[in-house]
Formats: sequence, C-alpha cells, structure tokens
Amino acid sequence: MFDIINFLANKIKTNHIFTIMPITIVTCLLYISDKDNENLEEYIGKLISDFSFLVSVDRFSFLIYTNNNYYTQLYNAFNMFSHVLIINIENDNDIIPLSTLENANSATILPVNRNVEKDTREFIASGYYKYDVLKHAISHNNVSTHFMWMDFDLPKLFRDKAGVKEYLQWLIGLQLAPSFLTFPGCWPKLQLAPQVISEVSCCEQSSLTKLEAEKERDAIDSVHWRFCGGFFMGDRESISQFCQIVSDALPRFIEKYDTLVWDFNLWAWLESYLSETHIWPDHWTWYRADHNDSILYTSADIYTRTLNMDSIVEYPYPTIDTYYPTSAAYVYYEGKHLLNTRYVNYWIYPTGCYHFNSGIRLIENKNMLSEMDSDSLSPTSYREIEETIDLPVKEGDILSKGLEDIRLYVHGGKVKYIASTVGYSPCGKCRMIVGDYDVENANIRNGQIVQPPTDTWAEKNWIPIIRKNKILMGDGTMIDQEEELFIYKWSPLEIGRIENDVLVIIHSYPMSMPLFSKIRGSTILHAVDEGLLGIVHYSEEHSPRHYYHMLVMLDKDSFMLKRYSEPFCFQKLGVEFCIGMMVREDNYVFWISRHDRDPAMVTVRKDEIKWM
Repeated sequence: MFDIINFLANKIKTNHIFTIMPITIVTCLLYISDKDNENLEEYIGKLISDFSFLVSVDRFSFLIYTNNNYYTQLYNAFNMFSHVLIINIENDNDIIPLSTLENANSATILPVNRNVEKDTREFIASGYYKYDVLKHAISHNNVSTHFMWMDFDLPKLFRDKAGVKEYLQWLIGLQLAPSFLTFPGCWPKLQLAPQVISEVSCCEQSSLTKLEAEKERDAIDSVHWRFCGGFFMGDRESISQFCQIVSDALPRFIEKYDTLVWDFNLWAWLESYLSETHIWPDHWTWYRADHNDSILYTSADIYTRTLNMDSIVEYPYPTIDTYYPTSAAYVYYEGKHLLNTRYVNYWIYPTGCYHFNSGIRLIENKNMLSEMDSDSLSPTSYREIEETIDLPVKEGDILSKGLEDIRLYVHGGKVKYIASTVGYSPCGKCRMIVGDYDVENANIRNGQIVQPPTDTWAEKNWIPIIRKNKILMGDGTMIDQEEELFIYKWSPLEIGRIENDVLVIIHSYPMSMPLFSKIRGSTILHAVDEGLLGIVHYSEEHSPRHYYHMLVMLDKDSFMLKRYSEPFCFQKLGVEFCIGMMVREDNYVFWISRHDRDPAMVTVRKDEIKWM
C-alpha cells in the first residue's frame, strides 16, 4: 500500500523532498477520450501547460494521480517542484482499488440526452475516479487540514489566470473554518418529494407527483447543472464523509435507475434526498458560479471570521410607530460627533422574507439626527429629520419612498448627504441624490438627482471622497480648493465627479484581485497616517443573505488601493450592515445594524483585524 511517509524517504534519497502544505490540491489524469487521443502528446502538453500556472502557487501541495500512459510526461513537467507529488496508481507499490469506478460501470444505460461523441461510457465513468483517489490521498496525508478536488483540465476554463493565482495566494493566507464542504453550482436545488431514508446506503422512494417524477427523470436523462463539477473544497473529515456517501449511495442509485449519470448529477440527487435527514449536513454549502474563473471563488462563509469586540452598546432610540431604527452613518463636524440613523417600516424574518407593517410592499424611510457625547459616543439628543427637497415625489407603483442609506460628509464647510432614492427619481429607477444636511434645523434640502455613467436599474453605495487641489492665485500664493468626488465602483476602481447632473468617471484603476468585482462601498473614508481608511462589503445569496466586510486603505493623493484586510463579520453571518465608522486611538468604532434593525455601536481593537 502506498504511504506518503515512505515515499518521502525515497524522495530524500533522490534529493527531492515533497513538502506537504496545510491545503492539498488533489487531481488525476487517468483517462483521455478517443477524440483527444488522436493527438495525445500535443493534448497532454496543453493540459500540463494550463495546469502549470497553478503549480506556481507554491503554498499549496499538489497530489497528481496518473497511470502508465501519462506518468512520464507529468513526472518530467512537475518533478522539480518540491510541493508536487506524481503518483502512478499502476505502480506495484501504489495500486489503489477503484471500487467506486467499478460500481459506476455496472450500470447498463447511459443518459438519453447527451453528446454521443463526447459523453461516452468511459468519459462519464471517469468522473468517478475522484472518490477513491481522494480517500487514498486523505488517508495517507495526516498533515493537511483541508483539501481541494480539481479536475486536471479545469484550468482551461480560466480567463484571468493572473487573477486566479492572486485569489489562491490570498485564500491560503486566511484562517479557514475547521469544518466545511463547499461546491460551485449554476442551478437552484433540485426539489423532489420528501423521501424516507433509513441509512445512506438504503434510499427508499416515496410516491412522487407527476411533475416531481419528470424533474427526477430530467436529472437522470440530461446534464443537471445544480453543481458545476470539477471542483470542491473542504476539511479532511467532510471530504472523506462525502466520498463515502457517494460510494455507498451509488450502487443503490444504479440498482434503482440502472443508469450511469455524470457524478455531479448524482450529487444533485443526493442533496435533494438526503438534506431532509441531515445526512447531507448543513455546513455543506453551495455557491453560485459558472464554468469559468468563478468556479474557484468559494463561498466567503468558509473564511470569514467573527470579530472579538471590546464592547457593544445599544442606544435608547426613540420610538416611531411602525418603524424600526437600523443603519447609522457618522460624521465629525465642527467639533461635534453626528449620527444619522435610518428608520424602516419592515421586519426581516430569519429566512430573509420581509413583513411590511403597512400591509403594502413599499419600503418607507425616515431618518433621525443625533449629536453624541465626545467621550462615551452616546447620543445626547434625537431629532427626526424633515425632508424639504424641492423635487416632485413619484407616486403610484414604486418600491421605496424617501431616502435610503444616507451617508454624511463635509464639503465646502457644511454637512452634505448622499443617499439612494426611488421616490424622488424622475425615471422611476433607483438613483443617487446629493444635497445639504442642515444640522442646526434637522433638515434635508437641496436634493440633486445624479445619473450614473451608464443607464442602470438601481444605484447604491457611492462613496464621497474629497480631494484638495492646489490652486495658484494671481498674487502667487497657493490655496487648497476642495473637489467633490465619488467612488462609483471597485473593479475597476472608478472615481467620478458630477457634471450636468451626471457622474463622469475621471479615474479608473484596474484591480487584479477578482474579489473586488463583488465589493460595494459602505462607509466614508477617514484620513489616517497611512492613507484613507474605510469599510467595504460584499454579499452572497443565502437564507437570509450573508454580508462580509473588509477594511480598505487608499492612497491620499491618487486614491489607488494600497491594501485591504481579511473579510470579517461582526457577530454572525447574516444581514449585517455598517455604513458608519471612526478611528479612536487604538480602536475602531463601528455603527452596525443586524437584520436591518437592532443598531449598535461596537468597539474593536485595531490589532483584531488582520491586514492582507
């Protein structure tokens, strides 16, 4: 039986030491279709070339399983890398029983709707190599805590290989959850009738409706892209459990349907049947992806860390009948700490569904101004904001009324606001509005609707940023002149100014990190010694949605990104917003909301958040 420890001894004798990393990528090259066999050497060379850029990420270890047909080319390509191990399963010392593959081949029928030339018996069956290979890799490697399965030909799908490499290098630097299994996929969960399951190896079917039976046949007779296939990742125990579930369930599936399906179709079938009994565990998660770079961009649930907070303070907000206080935006102005807190008329249930107190599906917004004590940052006053915006209010079938997600900032010696609005938008689409925030009179006025650079359905999360330009006066002196700019998007990093009621992009910086395509703005930016500091966020569809936060640091002059932090959540994964923050000595102060209500001020030590 093959053993990595014994193999290491042989490697040392040949001056090649295999280095095992905390995360091991497992793959295999054991089958190539007849079509590709026509130019075998050229085809394998292309596969190796595509895979080589992954091997350059040397903080992973790689186990590549192969046979006599392809061993020499793989060995010659990768043997010089200390973190890569090529295993020939046909070597007398390395023989691996392929029982899962043998069970798959016992089926007599192939899917009805398939590419006859490509989806041969051999090709579909080759997907079942991975389970025996993974069980072998995990059982003989007690060093790695987490494993990835990756089809050897997966890199041919990647469009931005530099971005993929940067993402993987970033991922390896994060603290992963100790227990998880995560799969990329394209389609919603396959919904079938509840099943009576006594054990994973014995699935008994209850009666199905006609529609459910049709869905079931679809998942057997056609490709079903609930899961992308080709990639998944998890801790060693979860992957071992998954491989065993597949191996145990496969004979029963074939006994029932006598059909050799793609292995990712079997996953969809298993997920539907087994999730009701928790044999498919809750921490086995699905994330939306496609057959491109996104297949690797795992759910952020697996690496998002919950912060350890020094304090959590909930303010005694005044009651506004049928409304709930939620997110709060902070600004410092003329020696005063000011907070604008949004109130909303809906309640979000744990599942993510909304209840509207009015009985009408209409988001209604109010805002509350508070001045805070300079020491405790506790409100000393609460004043409801009056809107006197000289713009027509749209009536009829609209989704939202008033101003959403106000951010406060200082420009031209006064407090200004930027917010999202549907009610004041003349086109009926969600648009940004800027204007004056009158602190003395608790009043919002002088609203200006700003159209985006290109027509979109909804605009949110523009972040104001003030640039001080040096202006040469006639007498030869230089003065600072403020320019009001806005961060429009984060990948590319686009910054614009308002010209004739339209945001015109004046700076655009490419972002190499793919994660930033999901990023949205959260707080205004605060000047610190190193640059401009703020919070951004991104989210994923769960029930309810999950929000993830990061600190970013921009250059004070160019506004280019300098660095960013690890992702984090404040208390738990779910609907958490943060549109207000400040820096105070060795702490960060954040104003957060939970489930679009339950606002709080939280204090976190600076060293609690890790910068990447």
